[in-house]
Amino acid sequence: MGDTIGDSIVRRPFWLDALGLPASAWIHYPETGPVRPRGVVICPPLGFEYIHAHRTLLHLADELAKAGFVALRLDYPGTGDSAGDESTLALVSHWAASISAGVEALAEITSKSPNLVGVRAGASLASQSLANRSWGIRLLGTDSAVNVSSENFKPWPR
Repeated sequence: MGDTIGDSIVRRPFWLDALGLPASAWIHYPETGPVRPRGVVICPPLGFEYIHAHRTLLHLADELAKAGFVALRLDYPGTGDSAGDESTLALVSHWAASISAGVEALAEITSKSPNLVGVRAGASLASQSLANRSWGIRLLGTDSAVNVSSENFKPWPR
């Protein structure tokens, strides 16, 4: 199952378990050719910003797949096609857990822990999901919604 997109890119939907809530995810990968050993988990912003970033992040995942990376896009619980809504208890914990689940899923597919790309609140959530972990992951974040203090955080070059 999955759609083959021009340039032999495959997009496949699947589900992640985020503390018992299903989180919708899409994996993008090259249909043929070599695959790089580290994938990329894309952590989107929230709310109105997500609506405007969705198409850009989809194209980012496709371009990463064209370059040989396995890329994973996700919808946090209570957003997009994922289960839950704004009244879900401990929603922020579910959001961070969905990123952790994405990292673990992608690490099973590729041979190493993936890198993270976080946009706005996605950068903050990615940093939170990395806290107290020894995954050896690098985070590339842009315009984090809160001050992020993590040795894994690499600000977006301006």
